[in-house]
Amino acid sequence: INKNNMLQTCLTYFHSQLLTNSPFWMLGTHYVQSEETNVESVLDSFVSHFHSRFWMTYRTNYEPISGTAFSSDTGWGCMLRSAQMMLAEALSCHYLGRDWRIQKDKPFPPKYYEILKLFEDKPSAPYSIHNLACTGFETQGKNIGDWFGPSTSAHLISKITNQKKDIPITIYVSNDSMVYTQEVKVQCGSNWSPVLIVIPMRLGIGGFNSLYIQKIKRLFQFPQSVGIIGGRPRSSYYFIGYQDDYFFYLDPHFTQQIVDMSSEFETGSYHCDRPAKLLIEELDPSLAAGFFCETEQQFHDFCDRTTKVKSRITLTSITTKKLITLFEKIKLGDNDDEYLFSIAEHRPVYTQSDHQVVCLDESTDSESDLS
Repeated sequence: INKNNMLQTCLTYFHSQLLTNSPFWMLGTHYVQSEETNVESVLDSFVSHFHSRFWMTYRTNYEPISGTAFSSDTGWGCMLRSAQMMLAEALSCHYLGRDWRIQKDKPFPPKYYEILKLFEDKPSAPYSIHNLACTGFETQGKNIGDWFGPSTSAHLISKITNQKKDIPITIYVSNDSMVYTQEVKVQCGSNWSPVLIVIPMRLGIGGFNSLYIQKIKRLFQFPQSVGIIGGRPRSSYYFIGYQDDYFFYLDPHFTQQIVDMSSEFETGSYHCDRPAKLLIEELDPSLAAGFFCETEQQFHDFCDRTTKVKSRITLTSITTKKLITLFEKIKLGDNDDEYLFSIAEHRPVYTQSDHQVVCLDESTDSESDLS
């Protein structure tokens, strides 16, 4: 692989995608011009960061997925590929460090190859398209070849990860836009296993609500950020940063040949040299944000950056539609410091009937997950 050529292509293409001279944020890192740095050096750093992310795309000519004729995931596997990218980013943070970048004329570290092999397109790889699709069929009732949503995909990678003792991280998936600290601590154990926290959310009912734009941009400012999986309706992307009101993303909608990793192999197809952007207001409202906490201290910092649940709300004799509307109003209130999800120590206890929802403990100011 000619790393110099790929980086130069990425840099040249990125110039054409620049919107303004305003700052960038990507995965917790702020790129901004200052007295000590010029635009070119800032752009070089940003492009190096972008190009060093793992890029998972459609693949073809792999061994057919068990019991089917599917030897390619073209047309249906984009959300699974997006989930692979988020997980690969978390593993990269763990094995290589957040500051790791592809270095010109320097070999990749062994852990780099270990990460890639976890996602190889063959049944024995833990996070292969084969294993993800089959786990979706077994646990979610999703037929192989069906399209997956962000919440379902998050639960798939969580189930696989949390069942394997040789994977050094754990995955916590929120199911109501809440993160419960006691649950996370129990899952991470007394010796603290690094944790990927995935928070599925729905930002709008009929479509993406543009009032969430500033709030969703803030997620990339968390130092624990490992991006967002989502996209347009039935078309998933892996979002890793923003400038102004545009998201930058890695696009899985490219069909590439499989890579045999049984011996020495080329890695160029696992890194993208063509950054793409999407106007944030064009997002599908269903998405999932990821945050990786290597240490318990990082988890506490993550919690400190997030709105705490302070109010006690009791809801009785309220229809589901009215409940959704109430949560919308709470989240879109005037308090600009609020985030799109909240932290609580314990999970509340709910009782529910067709026309009534009663909260017996503290409630959240976040919107219910509708995916």
